[in-house]
Formats: sequence, structure tokens, C-alpha cells
Amino acid sequence: MIKRIKRHINGIKRYYKRDGLDGVVYYIKHRFYNQLIRPVKYSDLFIPFSPERLLAKKYEETFPVIDDMNFSTMGNYSIYNKNNLSPESVIYSLGVLSDTQFDDAISHTYGCSVYLFDPSNIAKDHIEKVNNPKFVFSQVGVWKETCDIEFSTPKYGGSPSMILKYDGKHFVHRCVDLKEILEQNNHTHIDLVKMDIEGAAFGVINRMLDIEVYPGQIIAEFERPRSDSILDYFGFYSDLMALNERLVGLGYRAYVMPREKFKYYSIELIFVRLDH
Repeated sequence: MIKRIKRHINGIKRYYKRDGLDGVVYYIKHRFYNQLIRPVKYSDLFIPFSPERLLAKKYEETFPVIDDMNFSTMGNYSIYNKNNLSPESVIYSLGVLSDTQFDDAISHTYGCSVYLFDPSNIAKDHIEKVNNPKFVFSQVGVWKETCDIEFSTPKYGGSPSMILKYDGKHFVHRCVDLKEILEQNNHTHIDLVKMDIEGAAFGVINRMLDIEVYPGQIIAEFERPRSDSILDYFGFYSDLMALNERLVGLGYRAYVMPREKFKYYSIELIFVRLDH
């Protein structure tokens, strides 16, 4: 309890220093929403009453689920344990914000460097705070072309998105073509890539395949559209099925990584390239 109170006091001080009283009000609303309102609003009890979540559930059921025999837990994700990783493996992590559980686990388990990419200042501050010598961080967005893109953030905190439209703060930041990223780092391949990039995974994965880069494992979160349009949902599942079909043709097999909380708001898959 004392630690929690101290954490809130430090949070209020930090937001006051940055944005004055407006920052304090935002911090209080942020904590209230994420600790009290959000768990109720997105409770799994409401799944039977949500056509969108039921549809996502039905779609996930078309894939095999990860198991303890073939997959190992790495922080808040899992990896296929038969694609051998080593200290020389090339690991890319797209989308950081303030959570590097997966990246820490990978770097400590295999002794390899992890290349992290995120355009947000929150991610930059977090990377500096954790100070993992195996982290190679770039404050850029990874995309299918190099350009400046506007990002928006959820009203009460969360990851910025170049695709999804949120009601929070907006900012413009540099995004770099994946091919250029590889050239800058002198990489000709990627062994494992993790993407939590708020709707941008379709563009980045297809670009990766276009330039004939085929990681042994692709971990990706596909966020459902925040829309009332049936056409948006049709487009989302059409794109996801087309991407899966393309990957299957390249020797990949998709597995579902089930969420423990806030289920079926996004679909988390791991694509494993077998026998390559």
C-alpha cells in the first residue's frame, strides 16, 4: 500500500512538472479509468453480448493454440522452441512503450541483442530506465516506406498508432522503411520479429515478405478496427486471411497466443516457418 501511494505521488509530481494542473487532472483520470472503468468495460463477462468479440473468438478457433511442449514463455509472449536461437540471432521488437518483459527474457535467455523500435518518448524514457546493455533502441516507427506519419494515442494512455484513430494526443514522427532499417543495421535476415504496432502489422509484414526477408518466427498482434462499419470488419478479416495464406505458401504455420485479459479485442498470432 505504501509503495502504491509513493508511486502515485511520484506520478502526480511527474505530470505536474510536465503539464501543470492539466497534467495532474489527466493522471488522476488515467489511473481511475485504467484501474476501475476499463476492467469492467472490457470484462470477459460481456463476450456473449459482443458480436465483434464473438467473431474474433470464432476466427481464433480456426488456428491451433500454442502448447507447453513446443512453445516456451518469454515474458508476456511465447516463442517456438524448436527454431534454435543463439547469441548471434537477429531479434527485432517493434512497439515498446513501457513494456520490455519479452525483450528482457529473450536477451537474458539467449544472450543476443534485441533491436527495439518505437516512436514514442515513453518508450525512449523506459529504455533508458531499464538500461539493458543488450538493447539497441531506435526512436522511429518501422513502416513500408520512409516518411513522416501522424500518430494518435488513446485518451487515457496506451500505444500510439499510425493506423487506428484515437482521441488522445497527436504527434508527427519519422517512420523508416524496413528495408532501410535492415541496411542501417547491416542485417540480411531476421531470426525472430515481434510486432505490437497498433494496426500497422499488415503493412510491415507484407513489406518484409516483398523484400524476401523470412524470419523463423513472426509474433504479431492484429488489432480489430475501432469502427461501426461492417466493411471495416470485412476488410480486416480479409486482410488477415490473405496474409495468412501468403505465409502458408512460404512454409509458415500460424498458432494462436490466447490472451488472459481483455480477450478478442485483438488477435495475437505466432507464425512459425517450419522445415527451413
